[in-house]
Parts: sequence; C-alpha cells; structure tokens
Amino acid sequence: MWWKGDLPPQLRKLIDSITDVKVAVRKAAYSQAELAKAAAKLESDMRNNPDTLVHSIRYLADGSGVAVGTEAEADKVRETLTELAGPLPVQVITAPRWELHTGRMTDTMNFWGGGRILNISQGLGCSAGFAVAGGAGMLTVGHCGDIGNEFRNGDHTVTYGWARRKHASHDLMLIPTNTAGRVYVGGVDIPKTHTMSMAVAGWDWAWPGELICHSGATSGTVCGIRNTDTYALSFCAAPFMGRTRCFSDMIVSHNLTSGNPSQRGDSGGPVFTFAATATREVRVIAEGTITGGGYGDMIYQDFGTAWRDFGVTPATNPR
Repeated sequence: MWWKGDLPPQLRKLIDSITDVKVAVRKAAYSQAELAKAAAKLESDMRNNPDTLVHSIRYLADGSGVAVGTEAEADKVRETLTELAGPLPVQVITAPRWELHTGRMTDTMNFWGGGRILNISQGLGCSAGFAVAGGAGMLTVGHCGDIGNEFRNGDHTVTYGWARRKHASHDLMLIPTNTAGRVYVGGVDIPKTHTMSMAVAGWDWAWPGELICHSGATSGTVCGIRNTDTYALSFCAAPFMGRTRCFSDMIVSHNLTSGNPSQRGDSGGPVFTFAATATREVRVIAEGTITGGGYGDMIYQDFGTAWRDFGVTPATNPR
C-alpha cells in the first residue's frame, strides 16, 4: 500500500495483525485528497467543456500523480496541461472515450447482443443476437424484417441500422451497425441487472444433449435448456403477419423445467454456452439465434449455419 506521511497508530496496528499475507508500505508523493485538490482545475475544465481534449481523469494508486485520457495526440494534450495541472505530475493515455450501455431497452453504440431492436418499417420488436467480426454488424432473426428495413434501439432514441443481408429459410438477417463483442445477461425489469454483460469468446456447433442458455430482450437470461437429438428441423410456423412461413436446418431444444424457455420478442436473441477460461471472468460461446418455440420447446438457428450462409464469425472481446 502507498501512504503519504507517518502511518496512524491504528493503521499500523492493523497491518501488524495481518499474518496470512505480507503488506509492504511505500511512501506516496501525494495523498488522495491532495490529488483531488490538485486535479480540480483539470476536472472542472473537462466537465464544463465536454468536447475538450481530455475525456477522463484518474488518480494513480501509488499517489505519484494523475493520468488523463484523450483521443488526441499525447504531445498536443501536454501543451494544455501546464496551466490546468500546475506542478502535478500527469500521464497522458491515448484511448477512445468510454461508451454508455444503459440496458437492453436503451442500448447505445457500440451495440451488444441481447438488446431490444425495433423494426420501424414494419412495427416489429425483436432481439439482437451476436455482433459479428470485421465490423459487419449484428446477427439477428430473419422474420423480424426485410432487406432495407430501418431498425432502432428499444426506446426509439438511436438508429440501429438498415438490414442488408437475409437468408429467409434459415431465418437469419444481418444489420450493418457499430457493435461490440458482448451480450447482455440477467433480467430485463430489475435495474441492477440491466447493465450486466459477458464477453463473447468464440462460437461452436450445436450438439445433441448440450445444455444451453439464451438472453432474449423479453425473457432475459434463461438457462436449463437442453438440445434434443432432432437434427435438422424443417417446419412451417403458425401464421405470422398474415402468412405462413417455413424454415429449415433448425435446432430443437427443450426446457428442463415447466413453461416455455422463450417468448415473443426474444426472437433473434443470443443462444450460448459458457467458455472454459483460465481467468475468473466468465465468457460465452455463440451457439445461435432464437427463432421461436412453444409447448416447452425453443427453436433456434445454430451459429454454424450463419457462418456457412454469410461467412461471419462472432466479434469477440478478450476482456
């Protein structure tokens, strides 16, 4: 730990009582209060001028100074720091501004899987599936629209994009837009779960008997679903928007408990398993996108078919 000045007796006593780990105390140039006071002009300038070169300020844990984030060239920013920071040591980190992800229903760029998407052209609501690599956009369900339809986020505040590729019989559609390799997890009505997400680690084929989860924008995250040994399903669904639609090469899964594992509005949502990882972070493996279901079943299209049809792989997030 870092500390400026002499340790208070209570803190020294606490450190001396710790026996299971070694605590090293190092001298800090500044206390946290001193850093906050010295950086006040920097923070005031950032808050009062949101378009200023500096978009973030962080205090360094060792008390040596602060670091500022910028999208501009570091040398250009350093020229403006002398007046604002004075003698305070300042590191300059060149990095994009962080993005706000307020929830499934109010998703913003860069969009995540599992968020609500609205087809403005046809008045339909579905779920985003998986971001695809190379900036190609978001994979979702084909029956949520047609090529050229406009999509927005769940509260109509942000334009999502326009559908550009579709495979009708496989119920797949691709919307070019700005995305990131994460999916929303958790519920949809509890505020504390809105911003929970997991990074996508890759994709895999669907296998008979495999346990899967989904994260549709209506149901939230649902697990306890098992793939049946039915491969591959062709079926004609109940009439939708005045006509019967037929699909092929689908996967049939079944809820291990009572009730339907997916609902209206979950269509297009990500179907996934969990990745084995050496770190503590849990990541997901893309398995497919929801088409429909009923009577305890969930029908989905596996990601391998999207890979064959569109040549896409999921955008991944290593963090």
